[in-house]
Parts: sequence; C-alpha cells; structure tokens
Amino acid sequence: MDLNTLRAVWKKSSHHTTEEVSSLWNKRAENLARKELPSFEEDPFLHLIEQRVALTPELTSLDIGCGTGVYSLALAPRVGRAVGCDVAERMIESAANRAQAEGIDNVEFVCLDWQTADIDQLGYRQNFDIVFARMTPAVADFTTLDKMVACAKKHCFLRKPARRTARVLDPALQLLGVSRGDSTDSMEYIFSYLWQMGFEPHFHYERSSMKNEKSIDEALDWTLDWAKLQKEVTQADADTVRDYLESIAVDGIVYEYIETTNVIIDWAV
Repeated sequence: MDLNTLRAVWKKSSHHTTEEVSSLWNKRAENLARKELPSFEEDPFLHLIEQRVALTPELTSLDIGCGTGVYSLALAPRVGRAVGCDVAERMIESAANRAQAEGIDNVEFVCLDWQTADIDQLGYRQNFDIVFARMTPAVADFTTLDKMVACAKKHCFLRKPARRTARVLDPALQLLGVSRGDSTDSMEYIFSYLWQMGFEPHFHYERSSMKNEKSIDEALDWTLDWAKLQKEVTQADADTVRDYLESIAVDGIVYEYIETTNVIIDWAV
C-alpha cells in the first residue's frame, strides 16, 4: 500500500466533535491528576527515551495528548523546554497547576485538538528534538501521525494499545452496535507509513492487566460517553446498558477487568 492509498484508507472512523472528546477526558482529569510522576529508573517509557536520546538542556520535547502532563513534568528537568498539548482543558489546567506547585518553570501546556491543529501556525514544525505520544487517541490516523513526525528533529516515541479487552465495557458497547475500535489495523498502518517514509522503527511490547470498580451509574455514564463518540445515544440505549450492568453487578458494584498489549514504537528522524 503506497502512501497515497494509506492516506485515503487510514482515517478515524468516529465522527465525534472536539467538544465531545474534551468532555469525555475532562471527567477523568481529577483522578488522573493524583498520579505520581513517573521516574526514569522505574518507568520503561522514560527509560527508553533516555536510552535513545542523550538528554541535555539544549533539547526540546513535545508531548501530544499529554493528559495531566506527568510525562512532560518528569522529562522537563532533563531538557531545556518541554511542551504538552491536550484537547481536555481540565487536563491542561491540572498539568499547569502541578508544574507551578512542583516549581517546574520550563514546561508549557497548551489546550488544542491535535486532529485540527495547524502545526505551522503554532510554530511546531521541525521545532522539537523529541516528540512523543503515549496512550492517547490524539495520534490515530495518517494525518495525526504525519503531523507528529513533521514536528520532530531527532526522535519520536509512540505508545499505543495494540490489543485490549475490557470484560464489561466491550460487551456493553456491542449492545449499542459500537466499539472502541480495533487497534490491530493501526499497527500495520503505522509500520507501513514509517517504513515508506524511510524510517526504521523499533517495536517493544508490554502486557498489563487492570481491575477497577464503579457504581452502576458511574459505569453507565462511562459506557455512554464512549458510545457518544460513535453514535447518537437514545434513552432506549441507556436503558439497554443499565439493564446489562444491573445483571452483572455485585451488590450494586460493577467490576471491570482490562487486559492490554501495549506497543512502544520509536524511530530516529
């Protein structure tokens, strides 16, 4: 598949608006803000960055889909300037507040939608030594990956779920005729793009599992937020999901089990 064909077929399948995506992630900002900053000694992603790039105060970094900014905040003391961007304003607000509280003054957080961002107007094109996107839907098709690469001068890092199964969310969404999307094809597309662009990407695999618990109302809201990214949700849809959640809940609590195979892809520019 040549690049022109890849550009035509590899597009985001959902028809969500920036506001809908922002609303979904804003709801998670408070919980994510409590996460500890990762360390270079214990975090595989930061350790890989340190292995691939000699970190110095002359370098700049761009974190696409940064969320509450923990990776930019962890990287900032090792580089001259760190920039993080995200579509959710509450995430960005949380990141900026934490930077101030931690006394980290060489980091900047910007609220924007990477899908529609103009990297030339922003001054991002070929302006960052390190560009990375970690576990974010911000980089999910030809256009968003192409913009990511265009911003880099030295090295790129991309961490994505290649396979993910959620014991509760997946069947709940299937009842509504939607899904969170299959990442298997995107792995093939990412490799095809990078290879045809002349890069030699390295792939690293991680497996993880996670458990969480929510009330029926919380699980319902979470499911419907995902569904809204794919379709118009009706009251009948909400009733269908509630019936399902009530049927599997234990004493009013829904227990979710998620298994994921993550892939870290890195390449020199």
